[in-house]
Amino acid sequence: MVIHGRRRVLVPVNTVTRIEADDNYVILHAPGARHLLRQSLRALERELDPARWVRVHRSVMVRRDEISEVVTRADGDWEVRLVDGTLVRVGATYRDRVRMS
Repeated sequence: MVIHGRRRVLVPVNTVTRIEADDNYVILHAPGARHLLRQSLRALERELDPARWVRVHRSVMVRRDEISEVVTRADGDWEVRLVDGTLVRVGATYRDRVRMS
């Protein structure tokens, strides 16, 4: 549940495509919407199903079924392309997790 002003809004986890850390908050990205949640990415990662979610960077998690391809850049770094076309950088320490997706 996220807070928008004075309202509390239920955001179904299956509508969220990626989650980004932003200081003491996380940004939940869903089609046509972004939701701010006061929680650390680490804490949220413990709550989410690892069969459905993968940490690809110290500040980003993505839903596994949203990954359409893994792209190797010219400099050797990796990115994952999501179904909506968004490119997300893969941290070197998270490559093994992406490999198993």
